[in-house]
Amino acid sequence: MNPGKFKNVIKFYTPNKSDDGYGGFTSSGYTLNVTLWGDAKEVSGDISQSQGVRKYNRVSEVILRKKDFDTITHSDFLFDIDGEGKYRVNDYYNMIEKKYVKLIGTYEPI
Repeated sequence: MNPGKFKNVIKFYTPNKSDDGYGGFTSSGYTLNVTLWGDAKEVSGDISQSQGVRKYNRVSEVILRKKDFDTITHSDFLFDIDGEGKYRVNDYYNMIEKKYVKLIGTYEPI
């Protein structure tokens, strides 16, 4: 892996939860957790239509340094690639002698 390929700014967000008054929680926005450099690319995408609304579903993968990834809170987090929109993490795993981590995320218009 060539670290010079880490040209994308990846911002990780944690959802804010607020009490709804009935014993549960509601989402009230997102807080920036950390900003890292990574290598991002879109791996798949399709266009679907439902109730007259077209939606572009895309899946991207991001490669990060493992030591940087370990600084992130891994509970229900979202990430943003170069300010294009938020992605929900589907899966992540170690690769290349456990020095890098690959994230797979689905775009969510939030």
